[in-house]
Amino acid sequence: MKRLLPTQLLLLLLLLLPLDILAQSGDQGKPLFASDLGSAASGTKTTYLELIKRIIPDLQIDPNNTDAAIGHKTIPFKHLSENNAPAAALKGEIKLDSFQPYWIKSDGRRALLLELDLSSEQANQGTNYEGEVNVVAAFTMEPSMKLLDVMDMKTDRFTGFWEKPSIFALDSQNDAFLVNSSHSNAGESYNDLTVLFLNHDRFETITNIFLFDTLGCDATFTETPSFSVQPGRTSRYPNVVVTVKVRKNEDGPECDYPKRGYVKVYRAVYQWNAAKHEYRTTSKELAVLDRFNQKRL
Repeated sequence: MKRLLPTQLLLLLLLLLPLDILAQSGDQGKPLFASDLGSAASGTKTTYLELIKRIIPDLQIDPNNTDAAIGHKTIPFKHLSENNAPAAALKGEIKLDSFQPYWIKSDGRRALLLELDLSSEQANQGTNYEGEVNVVAAFTMEPSMKLLDVMDMKTDRFTGFWEKPSIFALDSQNDAFLVNSSHSNAGESYNDLTVLFLNHDRFETITNIFLFDTLGCDATFTETPSFSVQPGRTSRYPNVVVTVKVRKNEDGPECDYPKRGYVKVYRAVYQWNAAKHEYRTTSKELAVLDRFNQKRL
């Protein structure tokens, strides 16, 4: 058998890697700042400033502070939790605090997601995260750069892409991605996790999950989600299986009435409904988990 040279072996390995692994090179998920706006998005000649100006057209780097970028009006966009509300523009002084790129697949193409961490006095007024907004925007880069969709994904104090995982494959042509908003206090951790993908170049929600971790005697719970897919027999997209493992820890000797621990698993299968253009489930298990968590609030 002919021996491969190191360079040939490397090329073979690269060919065997799935597209989603290759796409996650470069600045995938790495926080970037105003000083990085002049850099080109990985694998393209388009700068991040050119991309973000499609969302904040008058965005400029502060001449007195190269670490700051300021704009005054965005294009209209919707909020993750308000599907039926009209899109609205954000106005006033808008500061770009940071941004992060993520590459995904959509209909077999590479699509770039940009997460923008913005500050503005007019943002999300009347909430506990007033003055802050986290925008996710989707772009395609070939044959030319095009902005597909924009959405404010912030629903709690801290927002960003879920890290466990950030992205998973729906099929060979499409990826799903996960965003999370959270806060913690007094031994309690609240996570509002949403699974999304691009459907016909628009953000579409697969499901939303509330996760509630707590500490205390007879109350130390951790909730861990996982995701897998099944072939959709007659649908455009595969079934998405969402599993949440709830672990209740055994109480320690410091507890007056220590109780044993246990593990319980909740599972739901989401199927694409072509008539409604959305994912749906007939499973009640995650609804049961949600009621369990609501009682512990």
